[in-house]
Amino acid sequence: MKKDLDLCQIGWKIRELVHSLNNKLEVIVGRTELALYTGKCNRDILEEILNASKDILVLIKSLGQLGRELSEQGG
Repeated sequence: MKKDLDLCQIGWKIRELVHSLNNKLEVIVGRTELALYTGKCNRDILEEILNASKDILVLIKSLGQLGRELSEQGG
């Protein structure tokens, strides 16, 4: 029973991380497309894109950690 609860918690954490990852990717794609479309690529846009990229790296590392936890649950 505890194992099932742990799996559910991991599942919910993965869901939250993937949702956040999707939002950050939308920022990167949207801002990049807007900059290319308008021809206006200023420092603020680049900083926003780079900050979103840094956030994505953190999210991916967190997903990797959850993957290890999930592997431990199976073992």
